Amino acid sequence: TDDISNSITMLEKISINYKDSSNIFIAGLTNEFENQFNEIIRSIIGKLKETLENEIAGKISVYEKQIYDNQSAETHTLNEIENFKIKSRDNLAKALENIEENYNSQIKLIEERIENIPFMEKYNSQRSFSTNMSNNFIVAFIVMIIGAFTGHSTGEESHGLNAFFSGLVSSGIKWGLISFFVGTLISLIMSAMVLIEKADEKQKLIRKINLFKKQKADALNEAKIYSEHKEKVTLENYNNSLAQYRKNIKDITEQRDFVRNNLNKEASEKVKAFEDLLAPLLN
Repeated sequence: TDDISNSITMLEKISINYKDSSNIFIAGLTNEFENQFNEIIRSIIGKLKETLENEIAGKISVYEKQIYDNQSAETHTLNEIENFKIKSRDNLAKALENIEENYNSQIKLIEERIENIPFMEKYNSQRSFSTNMSNNFIVAFIVMIIGAFTGHSTGEESHGLNAFFSGLVSSGIKWGLISFFVGTLISLIMSAMVLIEKADEKQKLIRKINLFKKQKADALNEAKIYSEHKEKVTLENYNNSLAQYRKNIKDITEQRDFVRNNLNKEASEKVKAFEDLLAPLLN
């Protein structure tokens, strides 16, 4: 440094100018000059140590930066893991909610259809029976009239209303009643078929509801499995990255310490050699 250079220059000039002097004042300052000289030597040694330490710090800073970069990457990855877990839970919740809403809306529509079955015209057994019986009365009446004329034509000769009523009593009423009973039986059968069809339709809709419920359960389960698999794979990748960053930190730290120890050892040897070189001057 400038201070050391100035001190050396000053001592050099004093030594040259007063080396043969017998001046008492100069002689009295001999110890002071020696102390000053020793201080200069110590300053030179200290400056050498400082220079070597700066060189070591410069070489070690490369490793420190690598360690810092890997530590920052590790911290960033940990934050990403937490954010991913939160996002994964939110996405799963939304997916499950959408599945629930979709299937529940379809199930609700079918349940409403089941509730409306008794009010549907095609499944009204009483109305079906009433309509069939009305037709039955008409058919039975027609059969009775035809039977009356048929009985009149196959009986003894008679004319006019007497013949008609005679045929009506002997044949028409019989066939009319037979037609009525057959029609009634058919009406009952058709009403029963309406009831069966109504029950069958209800069972079909119930089976459809059960199918939707099963599909919903399967869809919910598949969504959970998919989310778990995706989370597992993603976390494995994150954990692999974390393991690599931590390995890098460990390896670089060990390498840094090894290099620093060697550099410190070399620096100590240089300082020791320099001190040994200057030792005669201190004596």
